Amino acid sequence: MKGLIFLTILAVSSVYAQQPIKVRISKAATTQTLSLHFAGVKGDTELDKFVLSDLINCGWFKLTTANSAKYKISGVVQNGTLTLSMSQGSYLDFSLKSPVLKNKSWTSHKLVDAILKKMYNIDGICSSHIAFSAQTGKSKKEIYLCDFDGKNVQKVTNSNTLSVEPDWMPSNDSIVYTMYSNSKMYIVEKNIKTNRSRRLTSFSGLNSNPSISPNGKYIAMILSKDGVVDLYIREVNGRAIRRLTQNKATESSPCWSPDGTKICFVSDRKGKPRLFIINVNGSGLKQLPTKGYEAVAPDWSVDNKIVYCSRSNQGYNIAYMDLTGVRAGGIITNSSGDWESPSWAPDGRHVICARTINGKSSLYKIDSWTKKTKKIIESSSSLSLPTWSGIK
Repeated sequence: MKGLIFLTILAVSSVYAQQPIKVRISKAATTQTLSLHFAGVKGDTELDKFVLSDLINCGWFKLTTANSAKYKISGVVQNGTLTLSMSQGSYLDFSLKSPVLKNKSWTSHKLVDAILKKMYNIDGICSSHIAFSAQTGKSKKEIYLCDFDGKNVQKVTNSNTLSVEPDWMPSNDSIVYTMYSNSKMYIVEKNIKTNRSRRLTSFSGLNSNPSISPNGKYIAMILSKDGVVDLYIREVNGRAIRRLTQNKATESSPCWSPDGTKICFVSDRKGKPRLFIINVNGSGLKQLPTKGYEAVAPDWSVDNKIVYCSRSNQGYNIAYMDLTGVRAGGIITNSSGDWESPSWAPDGRHVICARTINGKSSLYKIDSWTKKTKKIIESSSSLSLPTWSGIK
């Protein structure tokens, strides 16, 4: 992939050995970006850099000076073990330890994610990955992976055709995607570890928009096997199939609720594309209130928020709604270009999406709390359809 992708540094984190602790953090603080001073890692200059990068780029801390920070993290490497300690003043809140792995950045990822779990009770972000589609030639796209910060890009498919719309299996070891081949469409599963692939669907017409259920047993998809574009569910390892919609409208972009009982999808049954929710048994169809005159490309977070692409006279922007009512939601991008294809990070706070300016698309991370954006990957060709994995 030489010459294809040029990276912009972001960050990384993860989860390892943990100890019983008593953390003095108020409930209100768990919805805020906490001020933090990083005192460094003694005994290993590489890990010092990795941990600093992860703390900055995980997006949950505001790093500042010792005098103005509420919390302090210090580290030490002794006898092949990295220990990170969190304190408030002279009070030690907790310490986390991990053996120093051959891949030192992964050691840092795991421990920083463990800190996020302790402090915020969330899945972290640093040991996750992002899958996306990259243009490799005329009418050709392949699937690539990178770390959560845009580093360590690797090519996953080599189809020499159109491979698009990746989605993660819950194991995070496999992806499913749509492949165009010989004027036909297939939904394919690719095991990243073994490099083995298999076709999950090969019906006539459309086989697209694959979305895996949280338990990994079912796949939601868009088929047109009878000439009508509708939403279906099928067993991943079986033949049982269920049709959820049947009308003249065009459906697209399904995503699952965190409990696996509902699906959000796009339909133009009322004119413009809008978001709808339906139960997996086909009942309870309802339209969601969204911003703009079109709403497309939804994604459902682990903490019950739906992010989507909203279209207005100014173009496409990213918006979200909080189905729990804790946060107000609304539009979270306001810069030039079209912002498209959002996907939640496993922390339920950050979003990855594509931003297109003058016909060229790059990948950006968005903080849904602060609305701050950061480019993580740009390329000489266009990047699109990113999707964020869970943590390993």
